[in-house]
Amino acid sequence: MLRKSLVIIILLAGLALLLFWLAIHNKQEHSNLKANNPQKTDPQATIERPDNRQPKDPTIHQNEPDKTHSYSALKQKLLAEMTSRTYSDDPYLEVKSLAWELGYCAQQAELGTLFGEQPSTEQVALLELVAENCELKAQAYPTLLELYNDNNWQDLFQPQSHLAQVFELRKTARNKDEIRELTQSIITAALQSENGALLMGETLLGYLDQGSLLFAADQLLGTKDQDYANNINTAALTLLACGFNEGIHCQSDGMYMLFNCAYQHSACGLDYTTWFQQNTLPGMQQDVQILVHFYQQISSPSR
Repeated sequence: MLRKSLVIIILLAGLALLLFWLAIHNKQEHSNLKANNPQKTDPQATIERPDNRQPKDPTIHQNEPDKTHSYSALKQKLLAEMTSRTYSDDPYLEVKSLAWELGYCAQQAELGTLFGEQPSTEQVALLELVAENCELKAQAYPTLLELYNDNNWQDLFQPQSHLAQVFELRKTARNKDEIRELTQSIITAALQSENGALLMGETLLGYLDQGSLLFAADQLLGTKDQDYANNINTAALTLLACGFNEGIHCQSDGMYMLFNCAYQHSACGLDYTTWFQQNTLPGMQQDVQILVHFYQQISSPSR
């Protein structure tokens, strides 16, 4: 059972990474190019405005609409959709967090492929529920969903908070040690602000190729098995994220459990916490609680 649980968690992380890579790989390539360009290494720089570029063809440029005005109008649309904030007063973080929550709605075509040609009754029911929820989210955030795959949408807002600035700094990190240090700062800040979206994003997507090197989880658990420590770390952070934002990221129709349902029919209809309790041995649960306690300590306001 323990081995089965670990394999499932590994599959979930890989599937989440695959799905979102399909959506944001162009954005990542854009960021890499910007980091390698000496003229664009300012971590607080926003998207390059058209009036700062030299057009290849002046005639074409003269016939182009006022794109600066378009950017301003786009920002106003997004701000209007985010009047009631869910995650942060900083628009940069609010958009980034909502992108995690809405991501699978923007990629519904890819979601269907996870279940194969003959999905079970439970899987079909879950996909229908997801479709209904995504329709409601499309009504609430039409502009954000429309722009989800655009290379520059995240750069529409300048970082206002410390956490947002750390995200920007990580884009230009010079080596894995810097990435690991900045990632640990992001996770700590996400815990302190109780932002389940960013915490789930960092847990499943955010540079966990560092494995158990994050917060030296292997040492905290007293194990030399870094794969095991990494999976325990993932489970601990996921359980903590389940306690934030009314648990929306861990519900049965949330992205995490949607992937789980695709590979384990008995997981369909379960929230993450229930699934975890039913599919892990007591020893693994104890190790997870060790890391949960550690994260609660380092994110305590009194620290």
